[in-house]
Amino acid sequence: RVWFRAWEGQTGTFWVDRFSIDKLVETDALPLEKGRSRIVVDGRKPIGPMIRNWLGVDEMVDSLLYETCRTRVLPLLRDAGVEYVRLHWALSWIWKKNDAAGNAIYDWDGFDSVLDSLRENDLRPMIITEPTPKPLTSRPTKHWVNTSPPTDMKRHGQYIVDVARHCVERYGLAEVEKWYWESWNEPDGHYYFQGTPDEYHEVYDHEATAMRESFPTLQYGTMECESTTLEHVQSGVNAATGKAGDVPIDFFTYHFYPGSGAAHPSIKSLERSSLQRMRLYEKYPKLKGKQIINGEWNA
Repeated sequence: RVWFRAWEGQTGTFWVDRFSIDKLVETDALPLEKGRSRIVVDGRKPIGPMIRNWLGVDEMVDSLLYETCRTRVLPLLRDAGVEYVRLHWALSWIWKKNDAAGNAIYDWDGFDSVLDSLRENDLRPMIITEPTPKPLTSRPTKHWVNTSPPTDMKRHGQYIVDVARHCVERYGLAEVEKWYWESWNEPDGHYYFQGTPDEYHEVYDHEATAMRESFPTLQYGTMECESTTLEHVQSGVNAATGKAGDVPIDFFTYHFYPGSGAAHPSIKSLERSSLQRMRLYEKYPKLKGKQIINGEWNA
C-alpha cells in the first residue's frame, strides 16, 4: 500500500507500476473523476540527478538479527547510498549480570553480530547508549529493557567506554572514529528514559566525560531535550568533573516528522526544521560549528 499525499496547487509527476484508487481520505478534498484521471510516463526523458537528502536510516537493533534483513535489506540500503544505521537499544544484551565478586560479565556475541553485518555491507552505526544495564537498574521498569536511571553513574560511564574499547579493538580506531555515539534516545519522552532532566544530564556528563578521557577522537553527542540540555551543555556544571561549562559535545541530534500531521509534508519542511535548529543553536556559542543531525524523520 502506498499513500500518496496531494493538495491543491501542487504540480509534478507521479509514477507507479499498477494502481487502483480505493477512496479519498481527506474530507475536504476535491472529488475524484476516474474517467478524467490520466497518468503519462515518459521513461526516456531524464529530469536530472536525484538529490540525496539522507545520510542514514533508523533501525531497531534486534531487527538486524533477522536473516532476511541481513541478506536482503542491508544490501539495498548500501546500494541506495545509505551510509549509517542508527541502532536503538544496541547495548541491550551486553551486560546482564555480574560475577560473585561484583565484576561485570559482558556478552558481545549479539552486539558483534549486528556490527559485523553492517560493516560487511559498507554501513556504519550510530550507536545509542541505551538501555540501562540490568545490574545498574534503579527502579522497576514497564518495558522489556531497563529505562530507569543507572544506580552508579560513574560505573555506567565506564561501561560505555568498555563498549567503545571493544569496538576499537575489533574494528580499529580509524574506523570507529567515523561512527557516531549518541547518549540515549528521546530521554525527555519518558518512554525510553524514566528519569528527570537532571538525572539524564548526569548520565550524559559521566558518559561523555569518560569517553573524552579515554577516546577523545570519537564522536559523542546527545539529543536535544527541549532547551534544558542545550543550556546544560553551554554553561551547566559537569556532574562528573564538578566544573561549569565543562560538558563535552561533538554533535546534537533532534527528531522531526513532517509527514505526521503537518499541513504540507515535504522535503522543504524538513529543510525548514533544520534551519530553525541552526538559528536556535546560534544562541549557544559552544555549539558553533557542531554537527546537527536529524536522527528520525519521515516525509
